[in-house]
Formats: sequence, C-alpha cells, structure tokens
Amino acid sequence: MINQQLQKELPIIISIFITVAFWGWDIQRMKHPEEIYANYSEVETSPNQSETAKKPKDNGMVNQKQQDPLESNTERQKTQKEEIEDYIQIKFKDDYEKAMLLLRGDGQCGGENPNLDPYAVNVNKDGSRDRGIFQINNKYHPLTDDEAFNWQTNIDYAYRMYLNDNKTFKRWTAGKCMNI
Repeated sequence: MINQQLQKELPIIISIFITVAFWGWDIQRMKHPEEIYANYSEVETSPNQSETAKKPKDNGMVNQKQQDPLESNTERQKTQKEEIEDYIQIKFKDDYEKAMLLLRGDGQCGGENPNLDPYAVNVNKDGSRDRGIFQINNKYHPLTDDEAFNWQTNIDYAYRMYLNDNKTFKRWTAGKCMNI
C-alpha cells in the first residue's frame, strides 16, 4: 500500500524538487510574504541624519524582491561616443565645454568633428589631411595615421596643443572662427 501511494506521489515530489532546485527556495518569503519590501511608514533616523534623510527601518527584508530571470544583471555598456566624451571631460577638466564647442560648433561656426568620429578625415586644399577626433593635421604634426585614429592618443595630443597655446584652440579653423 505504501508503494502504491509512493508511486502516485513520486511525480509530484520530483516536480517540487526540480522547481525548488531551479528557482530556489526562500523560506523567509514563504513564511512572511508581506515583509518582502520595507515598510516605509516606519523610518529610523540616526543622530547624524537630517529629517529629510530618513531611511526605511531595516527589518532584514529590505529590497529582497525576486530577480526577474529575463532582467539582465549587467549594466549597459557605454557607446564609443560616450567613452570619447568621458575621456575628453577627464582630459580637459574645467575646459570640457570649450573643447566640446570646438568639436560640435556653435551654429555660426562649424565644429571640427560634430559626430566625434575617431576615423574622420578632412582633406585640405594643400593635400594635407586632418585626422581623428580633434582633426590633427598630418603635415604639421608628427602623428602617424594609427596614432591619429586612436581616439585617446588623438585627444591626448590635442590637449598638449591646447596647453601649449595657452589654453586656446587658435590652431583649429573652428577655434579661430569662435575665438576660443
């Protein structure tokens, strides 16, 4: 009789085991599902906190919502353009806006490279070429094409030029037009 009952219940036991093994077993949620999220009506304030900086009372269950299996755990990776903008900000610091103005233009004066294209090339009337993010000229500057098209090297070189020119962009056509 026990064998017949076990044969009937075995598929149910196996399916429960598989479900628990796959999804995990959270006894706290099973016992107290109403405490999954913190009760924000009960707050505690430490002596260092202002009234506006109140935090939820920690009941050991704060932010324990179940992970959506379709939701990604990884943060969105930055685009190359975002990385370039970040690097320009790191390099130029307080002069970031000025550098971006040179690259994007101001409406009256075109920018040197509005799309921040690291492979941008402008061929000049004399046959020389302006290359990369900051359009470094191959005739007047000793950068190889590989260096000019490496956006970090290009930005580093442009920053040295900027510093050598007393924090001006007077060597660039857009810099002259905008008087920056």
